Amino acid sequence: MKLHFFGAAREVTGTCYLLETGSHRILIDCGIFQGGDHDSERNHLPFPFKPSEIDALFITHPHMDHVGRVPQLVKRGYRGPIFTTPPCGELAQLLWKDMLAVMGDALKRDDIDPLYDEHDVGRAAEKVEAVEYGEAVEICAGAVKAIFHDAGHVLGSAFIELRIEGKPQCHIVALAKQQGQIAASVGCALSRARTCRCTWPCPGWQLHGAASRARTCGVSVELFGVPRFQPR
Repeated sequence: MKLHFFGAAREVTGTCYLLETGSHRILIDCGIFQGGDHDSERNHLPFPFKPSEIDALFITHPHMDHVGRVPQLVKRGYRGPIFTTPPCGELAQLLWKDMLAVMGDALKRDDIDPLYDEHDVGRAAEKVEAVEYGEAVEICAGAVKAIFHDAGHVLGSAFIELRIEGKPQCHIVALAKQQGQIAASVGCALSRARTCRCTWPCPGWQLHGAASRARTCGVSVELFGVPRFQPR
């Protein structure tokens, strides 16, 4: 089993995690890169995997750095379902529509091609399947079971528990902002968790506290405190 980080690794934006179980490929989030000088070019690059080979996409919460490239994923060949909570699904669709206007302005102002169009947004919206907290979703003919848990970040936010048939239990935690402090408690509550990855801006001393608490639970935690700048 392999977990690839194609964004939000040693940076905050562009969250996109690919889990390979050996016979199945599952994507967690598909966000845009923001705030950097070359992020527009990065957003236009091909995905480092074939979208048509992804079995399912799970969305953790409705922020553009987690959902912003989903219509682009569909445009480039993704055909599977998009699982997320009901509020997240509704808000994500609003963000995609708003992004169309943002990209339209960028085209007029800077001659930057849009990542996707209204048709792509519509196709992505058709793939959204709402999942309530605590509800189990089976995919890949029952080989993978996913359960959404309340992350307490924004409306509809979740961390996702993935149970892989014949594999140790795997938990994917994708959180932002001040949510790093709950990474340790997540690890304690889910004692079989092996790795929790979290990106959020915080003073360095918070890293040591959260990581040390997690280690006492026997959980491996990778934490990055990265300053986040909002463009004005």
